[in-house]
Amino acid sequence: MATDEPHTIIEDLCLAVMRQLGCECFFNFLLDDAKGRFRLNASAGLSAEEIRDLEWLDCNVIACGCFAGDGEYVAAENVRHHGGLCAARVRSYGIQAYACHPLLVQGRVIGILSFGTKTRPVFTAEELNLMKSVTDQVAIAMQRVLDRRSLRASEARFRTIVQAVPSLTLESDAEGNNTFVSEQWCSYTGLSPEQSAGQGWLSALHPDDIAKVLARWNKAARTGTSFESQYRLRSADGSYRWFIARALPDRDADGKIVRWTGSLTDIDDLVRTEEALRASEARALAANVQMRAIMQTARVAICVAHDPECRLITGNVQAHQLLGVPEGENLSAVPDTNGAALYRFFNNGREVPAQDLPMCRVLKTGEVVEDVELEIVRADGTRRFVLSAAAPLYDNTGRVQGATATFLDITERKQIEIERQKFVSFADQSTEFIGMCDLDFQPFYVNEAGRRLVGLDSLEQACRTPVKEFVFPEDQEFVYEEFFPRVLREGRAEVEIRFRHFKTGATLWMVCNVFYIRDTNGEPVGFATVSHDITERKQAQQALAAANDRLAADLEAMTRLQAVGALFVREDGLPVVLDQIVETAMAIAGADRGHIQLVDTPSGSLRIVAQRGFGPAYVDFWHSAHVGPGPWGATMEWVKRVIVEDVTRSLIFNDARELQAILNAGVRAVHCTPLLSRGGRLFGVLSTHYGTPHWPDERALRLLDLLARQTADIIERAQTETALKEADLRKNEFIAMLGHELRNPLAPIRNAAHLIRKFAPPNPRMQWAQEVINRQVDHLTRLVDDLLDVSRIVQGKLKLQKTPVDLTALLHQTMEATKPQLDARRHLLTAALPKYPLWFEADPVRLTQMVSNLLDNANKYTPAGGRIWLGVDHTGNEVAISVRDNGEGIPSALLPHLFDVFTQSERTLDRAQGGLGLGLTIVQKIAELHGGRVEVKSEGPGKGSEFIVRLPLGDCKAETEAKPACNVQSA
Repeated sequence: MATDEPHTIIEDLCLAVMRQLGCECFFNFLLDDAKGRFRLNASAGLSAEEIRDLEWLDCNVIACGCFAGDGEYVAAENVRHHGGLCAARVRSYGIQAYACHPLLVQGRVIGILSFGTKTRPVFTAEELNLMKSVTDQVAIAMQRVLDRRSLRASEARFRTIVQAVPSLTLESDAEGNNTFVSEQWCSYTGLSPEQSAGQGWLSALHPDDIAKVLARWNKAARTGTSFESQYRLRSADGSYRWFIARALPDRDADGKIVRWTGSLTDIDDLVRTEEALRASEARALAANVQMRAIMQTARVAICVAHDPECRLITGNVQAHQLLGVPEGENLSAVPDTNGAALYRFFNNGREVPAQDLPMCRVLKTGEVVEDVELEIVRADGTRRFVLSAAAPLYDNTGRVQGATATFLDITERKQIEIERQKFVSFADQSTEFIGMCDLDFQPFYVNEAGRRLVGLDSLEQACRTPVKEFVFPEDQEFVYEEFFPRVLREGRAEVEIRFRHFKTGATLWMVCNVFYIRDTNGEPVGFATVSHDITERKQAQQALAAANDRLAADLEAMTRLQAVGALFVREDGLPVVLDQIVETAMAIAGADRGHIQLVDTPSGSLRIVAQRGFGPAYVDFWHSAHVGPGPWGATMEWVKRVIVEDVTRSLIFNDARELQAILNAGVRAVHCTPLLSRGGRLFGVLSTHYGTPHWPDERALRLLDLLARQTADIIERAQTETALKEADLRKNEFIAMLGHELRNPLAPIRNAAHLIRKFAPPNPRMQWAQEVINRQVDHLTRLVDDLLDVSRIVQGKLKLQKTPVDLTALLHQTMEATKPQLDARRHLLTAALPKYPLWFEADPVRLTQMVSNLLDNANKYTPAGGRIWLGVDHTGNEVAISVRDNGEGIPSALLPHLFDVFTQSERTLDRAQGGLGLGLTIVQKIAELHGGRVEVKSEGPGKGSEFIVRLPLGDCKAETEAKPACNVQSA
């Protein structure tokens, strides 16, 4: 067709068809997408008034089927017998019969084509087929017209783009080496002029196009003709577009080529449009082939009776197979040569007479017969169930001349229904939930007990309810994505899921035993279930689980409370402990925030000392003297719990600033518990805060009361310990002051005794008095020195003056210094000391004091005439000094407290020897200051004791190798 105008194409073709068919009129409508209506495109045989009447048609008119709006053709014969708006309009044009066909383009109705006759009431089958063929050709032609229009539109757009956007321009020398590129070239390809120079421009070409382009270029250069080629050019972003390149040679006066000038034009849209057109034509051809294949493989049997008596019946392959008649033979149900019928029809077990069969009824009444269920029994005894429909065929005069019938084989479905009915008979007697559905999960049976269980009133209601709606939304994904596929894999499966009661919405826990239903070939065609209601059992399990959860929560809370009860204030102070208590309160109460406020003694106001979840602005606001007491002040005033369920509704927060401060902190509810000691002393308030309106349950309140009591105990204990430490500090200060005050009179007493001895005449009694004074002054001096040393130790003021010390020599000197006291009690001192100097860094004065105290302790607590051993064990970089005696020993109960200040054993203490119980304390502290430690051993009273001081030698070494110890005895 040379023209692209739809009006001309359709009008020329339809006029030719009208002449061949003997029709008097035709009319063609095309769909106007913008207006959503059908517009008359071409017509013939109609008056101008009729054309105006048909100029526009609404889609709803088309949808009624009058003009094939449903996508199928409509043949209306004997229009005078038809009712409705469409038939009335056609009759008004004098048309007795018409046929309407859709124009389909890629499955979409773009218009309709109708032929009508005013002289006869019917069309023949051949005429209808010709109309259908013409309509198909028109649709194909329209498709091509639309494609060409699209192509032309694309070309027009391309020309517009080319005119609006400058082309890419290049120049090269006579040999083809690039010498110039335009800015458009650089902008598009991303190549600079330097990169494009010479043969560099080829790098922008698609690798598959380079060989073709070079071949054409070489030919143009060789022959001096113009160059033209289409190829893909890479843009700066890496994508490729189609360009057409043209180049012409520039010649000098002698006709010699001096340069080539070319341009590249983007034709990517054009190329792709052509490709789309070719693809569209290929799809159309494939669709036609596919349609023919579908018709050949249709499962429906189709029979055609060519006479009113059904003496000659033909059919497709499926019809011959269904009725058991060889292909090519007459399908009429006439007896064979043996007098037996080739097939017979039955309904509900009774044979259907020939005159009652659908095809014969149509031939008798001229009316369409639909959905008649029949059973076909063939001569070989084979039975098939079919769903039949029949329609009349008319001749040119409008008389019924035959009929067509279709038979859909429903044997498998019928057998399934029979098996289902058996199942239904059994299921109706069961008290379990029994149901069946197809593979699309649409139920077709639920027994009465099942319907009653889920609140459905009838089987019809159950069959309208998809399986998905039986199951709780939270379980639907599992059921559809995992459980049903498992049933299809394994044949059956069991699961516990939740159903819902359709009337009350209540949860129904079910154990569902599901299996699939098979057809005669063993293939799945649906699902069936026998389900048992386990709601009561599940509720009991859930109640038990909830009880276990509450027990676990209570156990966790008690564990936390026990941990709080074990807390005690360490060096890091009370706030650290209170922080842990706040965290515990938030955990057991499920709170979002919390804090503890204690009474500030100087001001008498509450101060936040520990908190979680609050910022500095909140803390500063409630510390301000200008704000009210809030719920915490009420708790202190009433000395009982205060709960504010919603701060926005509480009279406690009647001040707008206080309410805004609490809301800015994200708090909507507050619970306050007073911190009350067992003696009734009020320390402060423990508060928990919640982000939403909240009222704590009885369990949380009970646990918070316990926590508040423990917190009050901890605070009281901490304050008591603080008071004890302050008292101990004052005691140490008093001891230091006492020591200094006692030392002051000692020097005058000692000087007075010395003057008496020097100037008084000799007198035995006076001499004895002088010795007593000197001895007691010495003893009192030692006591005062011990008091001062302990005071320095407690206050951390005792400092060492370390120098290199020979331990061996120092021990010898100490033995000599203590020999008078030992001799006075007739003790035997045995020393095992090294024969070599043992040097290390130490304070010789304090080291001597330490060993002297140990020897003095052994001297005092060993009965007269006892034995004392002094030994040194040098091993590696450590030296151990031991003092052992066979004295009174140490009770086991006293061992842990032996080095405490003022600790003495009253059972063994000889008060005549004096002492304040400070010597061993000083020994331990001096050892620790030297980096060492003291050990004590005793098997009990009367079995002596041993003190061992272990000191590190540091970097100092003995001057000679170890030799046997030097044994020294003194008595």
